[in-house]
Amino acid sequence: MQRSRSTIVFALLVGLVALSGFTAVAGGSGTIPLILNDSFTEIVFTWKLQNGSSDAPKCAPKVPPGTSGDCAFKFKGSPNEAAKLSQKSSPSTLSDVNALLSSSGGLVNLSYDYYSTSEATKIDAKIVVVWTPDGGIETKSKMVDPASGSTLSGIDYIWATEGPISTITVDQDATVSKIKVQFKNSSTSGKAYIDNILATMTGPSS
Repeated sequence: MQRSRSTIVFALLVGLVALSGFTAVAGGSGTIPLILNDSFTEIVFTWKLQNGSSDAPKCAPKVPPGTSGDCAFKFKGSPNEAAKLSQKSSPSTLSDVNALLSSSGGLVNLSYDYYSTSEATKIDAKIVVVWTPDGGIETKSKMVDPASGSTLSGIDYIWATEGPISTITVDQDATVSKIKVQFKNSSTSGKAYIDNILATMTGPSS
């Protein structure tokens, strides 16, 4: 589900406030950010890059107009392109997630901004949650949200938001052992940027 960035400014601000920290209250409600450095502005690079060539985080002035926070991650397309950018939730984040699940179920969401300079852009975002129900068998749940290339002219390129297209539901009293967010670039040409990655687990509203 693609939307113009201009139509989702308010939603992004709400999301960024939620990502400022774990805001859980009694009853397991609240929001837990699942990854670090979601806008690529931190000096310490918390993401893992595989099969990269000219793929790298970039900051102003080497990013498209309208980039939030002045930084973004750039993917460059090429024949047989297979770059992957991923990050696993930290042990402390998993501890927060399991604390929430001790008193409620949780919903996992993923959305991100992207900017494409080519019709050949193809990026697949994926979030994987490995969890075990109370007294049950380990389960792997995943959600994939693709972004397609721009069909606009060079002067009309815009940032757009992709997702969330659905959610992953994790049962109350389950134990989460792994959460991984991954972006796979299969673009055959052009450049694409990603930014404002919102990966969260939420409990019921208070």
